Amino acid sequence: MNETAKALDRVPTASKSDYRMARQSALTGSRVFLTWLPYSQRSQTLAESFGAKPVYFGYLSGGRTAFRAAVRYFLMTLHTIGFLVRHRPGLVFVMNQPVFLPLVVFLLSFLFNYKYVIDSHSGLFNKREWRWSLPVMKYAYRRSLFSIVTNREHKELVESWGGRVEVLGALTIGEEPVKPFSRPAGPCFVVIGTFASDEPTAEVLEACRRLPDWHFYVTGSLKKAPRNLVEQ
Repeated sequence: MNETAKALDRVPTASKSDYRMARQSALTGSRVFLTWLPYSQRSQTLAESFGAKPVYFGYLSGGRTAFRAAVRYFLMTLHTIGFLVRHRPGLVFVMNQPVFLPLVVFLLSFLFNYKYVIDSHSGLFNKREWRWSLPVMKYAYRRSLFSIVTNREHKELVESWGGRVEVLGALTIGEEPVKPFSRPAGPCFVVIGTFASDEPTAEVLEACRRLPDWHFYVTGSLKKAPRNLVEQ
């Protein structure tokens, strides 16, 4: 058993039963993990744990215009449908978001009668651009073998829709250990984040300003940080 599988087996007992169910279902046919990105470490890690083949669909990923997004989603929808028609997997793991991928998998499951598992990132629930899909997505969650979310708040929401759901946070398995950090004198405060829209970045920076004797460390890529806050 590899390190990833061992880590997943350390989840609570109720969660283990669902993971075992996925592994047993996978034995009845081929299993794949579909992701609409050029690459995802989380998808790769989960795919390896469940013995699924990771399959990535990445088109026109460099731009963010509405037209480019529409073309990208259209092409990936066609490619995904073609892939499922040709390969007829017995179990499909799917990354959510964007929501169009799990919706395609959900609809085709009626035709091909495969089982599927949804791995949901927090953006589905937190980003305004995807909230329109929640009334529709609840049916996809309800039909799924089970789904994976990253926190208990989203777990309770999916359960309220009638879905089977387990919590699995960030996966850091296999990463190289970093060098020890020399802590400076005085109090320190570390904020773990990614500068996502649902994170209190402005409040954190205001706390930094008001506590000049504290050392603040904030994780995340500056490319994703609001420019007006970084310039402060």
